[in-house]
Amino acid sequence: MCNEGDDDCDGVSDNDAIDAPVWYRDADGDGFGDSRFPSVACTAPPDVSPNATDCDDTQADRFPGAPEVADDGVDQDCDGSDARRPGRMPPNEGACSGCDTGPATPTNWTWAWTGLLGLRRRAP
Repeated sequence: MCNEGDDDCDGVSDNDAIDAPVWYRDADGDGFGDSRFPSVACTAPPDVSPNATDCDDTQADRFPGAPEVADDGVDQDCDGSDARRPGRMPPNEGACSGCDTGPATPTNWTWAWTGLLGLRRRAP
């Protein structure tokens, strides 16, 4: 038990306590720990957190609820995606990946330029 006593008479207090909480390494000091590195102890060891929801324990500005910087390609608030400014398309959205769009047709550009040049010549 976590009671600062030697309950099992082995000369060490609070070791193997069944009610000891789980702590998670917090390498970046943001108050959120890494779930891959748990430890059990009655008293919190240094550089740990009782919370295991940090999505990047190497960057102090990346944790659940962190302010998000839109369109920087980084998920600061750990919600699984980068924030987008209104009206901005996410990277590669709408891009045709691996599909056949056929050969480029300069004919369309030729007609467009011809039309523009024709309008320009007619202008007074």
